[in-house]
Amino acid sequence: MPYNYKRTAYELVREAAHYLRKDGKPFHYSEVVNYVRTHYPDCPFKDNTIQLRLRGLSKNVESSKRNHPSLYKRAFLLYLDNGMFKLAEGSETGQLETDEDRIDPEAIAKEVMERYLDVKLEKKRLNVFGKYKEFDLVNIEENIVET
Repeated sequence: MPYNYKRTAYELVREAAHYLRKDGKPFHYSEVVNYVRTHYPDCPFKDNTIQLRLRGLSKNVESSKRNHPSLYKRAFLLYLDNGMFKLAEGSETGQLETDEDRIDPEAIAKEVMERYLDVKLEKKRLNVFGKYKEFDLVNIEENIVET
């Protein structure tokens, strides 16, 4: 079944954590679950999914680096103990990721392919059976076309 809910679990946890930290005090994971259940009653995520997202988004949970690397990269919480969390320093603004932090998968794929094939690849429009189509990775001299 394809994912079609309007928000990801990460977005829900982030919103709840920023709402609950309004007084600067730590919050319990059950408060995050209650916030999500109250504000998003049709949310399909289970309580333990929300709890796991909280741990995965904690900078000081060492296992998050291994088990949830995509979450850990966006970590903005500190796990205190006994299900308690608080926002990490620098997480007070809503901006958790900067443009430098974002990964461009197309650029990585291009770089890997160029190294593997030992050629320079570029985006180009080519005539294919009378119609022009744009391709992402092209090297005319070597007859390489990748979509």
